[in-house]
Amino acid sequence: MKGFIKSCLDEKKYGFIKGDDKKDYFFLYSSVEATFRDKICDYTGVEFEPNATPKGYSATKIKILDKQIGYEAPSEFITTKSDHVNGYEIVEPSNWIVCGSSRDLDEAKADMIARAKLIGANSIIKMKYSKDTGNKGNYYYSIHSFTGVAVNLGKKAPNGEPKDKFLQNIDEKASDLKKRLKNKTLILRILKTIIVLFFVLIAFCSYKSHHIGYTIVLGLVGVFIFSRMSTNCDWWLMKIK
Repeated sequence: MKGFIKSCLDEKKYGFIKGDDKKDYFFLYSSVEATFRDKICDYTGVEFEPNATPKGYSATKIKILDKQIGYEAPSEFITTKSDHVNGYEIVEPSNWIVCGSSRDLDEAKADMIARAKLIGANSIIKMKYSKDTGNKGNYYYSIHSFTGVAVNLGKKAPNGEPKDKFLQNIDEKASDLKKRLKNKTLILRILKTIIVLFFVLIAFCSYKSHHIGYTIVLGLVGVFIFSRMSTNCDWWLMKIK
């Protein structure tokens, strides 16, 4: 008889087949011929031998009819604290951790997700959350942070994307982006040093000219620029050691 796999659980190694006779047949992965077991997934066409048992109908001697079994990406970006997601497999692991940080909890998580997408990931596993306290003078506020490992999850599906096309080269993209961000960090630090030295020089000249007011103003401007100018562009992308 022919039919299709209605549902299956990789963790439990069993599932159900909907036969052409509209009946549901229980099956074990071990009942699928060994050469086809890596193609077991929902809605895959199968051919099998039906059996009636006291507990219901079962299928044995199962063959997979669909020749091409590929992968489907999740419909939405997935985040989990676990190292796996039921129903999906890690098609493309990576050696990179991405981070997101903000005073707003939701923005921090969205920040992490947006950065993971930059390197081609569709999911985050091993996600962690932390909270720190920042301050401006006597004003204290919370800083929310999320970190996680960027990966690509996929679900086996008939006529899905072949694995070689599904892969996004996360490690390669992350490594290239890290290098560019480090270069940007170096350039900004050099620029910051030049700006500060410029203001110091102007302030010194003003002081020598007895323009104390200008000296104080220029000094404050220099300090403000120094404190506000970020010079760490790559902090959020870390390679797993």
